Amino acid sequence: MFNVNDLMSRYDIKNSVSIRRFVARHLDKINSDGIEHAKQTTTGWQFDDEAVRKIDELRRFSKIAVIEQIESERVKELQEENENLRQLLLIAQSKLIQTQEELQKNQQKLLVAEKQTKENDMALVRAQADLEIEKTQREVTEGKFTEIKNLLEESNRRKNELDAQLAESKNQLEKIKNRGLLDRLFNHF
Repeated sequence: MFNVNDLMSRYDIKNSVSIRRFVARHLDKINSDGIEHAKQTTTGWQFDDEAVRKIDELRRFSKIAVIEQIESERVKELQEENENLRQLLLIAQSKLIQTQEELQKNQQKLLVAEKQTKENDMALVRAQADLEIEKTQREVTEGKFTEIKNLLEESNRRKNELDAQLAESKNQLEKIKNRGLLDRLFNHF
């Protein structure tokens, strides 16, 4: 069952008074077969399918018009959906641009970090080379120090030997000086 509001939507009429007047003027044609297809109740007008078909004929409202109305509504829906999709696409494009900008910034940061890493690697290689040189110099210095130490020890040992010989020679000289005349003549020690 249909009511006045249903017919207003169907025929795209904004005023319910025009529908009621139209039905009142053509009530005898709508109910021409003796059955009440359109009737007024306490809740308002009620129309069955046959009443709607006859009203369509009287208004020259064909199925094509209904289809056109439905298609028109569908076109509006599609246009709204299209607009929504266009808005979503614009938002997605904006986000994509932002993401691309962030990606470029991150790539630049990565390049700077890679350059810094290479510089750090080079500095590390230089530091390792400097440490190697320093280690080699230390080893050479330690080797020379050991050699000098050994020479000094050898020199001290020789000095001690010479000091001992000198002491022995002085001892003999004292003995020679202190010997008596006879011992001197016969060269006895």
